[in-house]
Amino acid sequence: MCTFENTDRQLIRDLMKRTVEGIAVSFGAEVDFRWFDYLPVVNNASVFADVAKEAVESIGYLAVEAKQSPGGEDFAYYQTLKPGLFV
Repeated sequence: MCTFENTDRQLIRDLMKRTVEGIAVSFGAEVDFRWFDYLPVVNNASVFADVAKEAVESIGYLAVEAKQSPGGEDFAYYQTLKPGLFV
């Protein structure tokens, strides 16, 4: 489940775990709930946006503001260690 806020990821994980465990109990079953977090890429440094815009425009492309998307979650883990830009 990709979200843009850490608190949302925590809340969704907790609610899903509670729901799954509740369903299991109601059927007399057990559950091994496993959750794997995925982070969205968030390009939040204006310097990176400026560099990307200049780079694409220098080769004749038009740079436009993209809508926020949860794509690129693998790259997002790298960004927890080093600032970066996902284009």
